[in-house]
Amino acid sequence: MQYDDVNNAQRKVVFKARDNILDGGDVHNDILAMADGYARKALEDACDANENVHSWNLAEVNKKLHKYFPVEEGQDILTEDDVDSARKACNKLSELTRTLLNERADAVSDDPTEVPFREAERYVLLKTTDRLWMDHLDNLDDLRQGVGLQAIAQHDPLQVYKKQAYQLFENFNDQIKVDTIRMLFFGKVTRVIAVVNPAENANINPERSLNGPCPCGSGKKYKNCCYQKEQGANKNETPTENKSLSKKEEYALKREHRKQNKQK
Repeated sequence: MQYDDVNNAQRKVVFKARDNILDGGDVHNDILAMADGYARKALEDACDANENVHSWNLAEVNKKLHKYFPVEEGQDILTEDDVDSARKACNKLSELTRTLLNERADAVSDDPTEVPFREAERYVLLKTTDRLWMDHLDNLDDLRQGVGLQAIAQHDPLQVYKKQAYQLFENFNDQIKVDTIRMLFFGKVTRVIAVVNPAENANINPERSLNGPCPCGSGKKYKNCCYQKEQGANKNETPTENKSLSKKEEYALKREHRKQNKQK
């Protein structure tokens, strides 16, 4: 149970953030707050984690930074004046990150299919969080299975688990910052309106992906529509209602599907 307490504490933090996104809250300021972490990761990658700025090859550093910042090819992101110290360079990248995010938030697109940037921020942040949370749960499972060996070295397995689970959670949060902002910089969220002929429903979501559209053509996700009925039929039960999955059940089903796919 004590291991579960560690996991549940992390789950509460993540679900609270998810609820804010799902409630339609504006997450622009939250994403702006990620700028420092994004800049730090970008610079760390670009300079190979070398804090000695005098040994940097500035041309190579700028080349690698172009993977993180959507600026014109050949344009220097950092100049000689920006690299008096690693801290100064990082501050310059943080400022650039916030500037680019604000420019996108204020821009108006002529493309009617493009989702407004502030709406795209919520979508990207939610999808990124969900994807990385699934990976994080797998990492916690692996940690829990292996931590028992610590007893051989006369270490308390629970204390080791708490410490390493905390570090995994920090890495999880750091990766959310990087993946979210990078997607917002280099990706675009668009609306796709599909008109489906009922006669073609057999071709809808043939693999029965939980988050895919329901084959019945209702427009709902499969997990929130016919999945429950089919599960009831498989158990020779007649479902009395179409009940949506709880968040915990949804994640459990996703993880089970992921494990099955890995085994194939």
